[in-house]
Amino acid sequence: MSFSIDQVVRSLVDGNIISKGCSGVVYRVGIDTGEVIAVKKLWPSTHTAATAICKADDGTSGRVRDSFSAEVRTLGSIRHKNIVRFLGCC
Repeated sequence: MSFSIDQVVRSLVDGNIISKGCSGVVYRVGIDTGEVIAVKKLWPSTHTAATAICKADDGTSGRVRDSFSAEVRTLGSIRHKNIVRFLGCC
């Protein structure tokens, strides 16, 4: 990749917000090469809530999915002209 995490983090400011959704905020980030990338910063999840759901005895524990992993898998596998290419995560 032609950019560093530091370059990205410096641009995660309110003035660069493109959109907000149920899973996080999307920022427009200009990198040193002059290219522009979209960066999604996911909302933090509450560890205690996730733990409580995973330990439920109502049969749902096997269906609980890690939303971050699911989103990464989805973005990594979709190829469409209106969806940006997934470059990585940190």
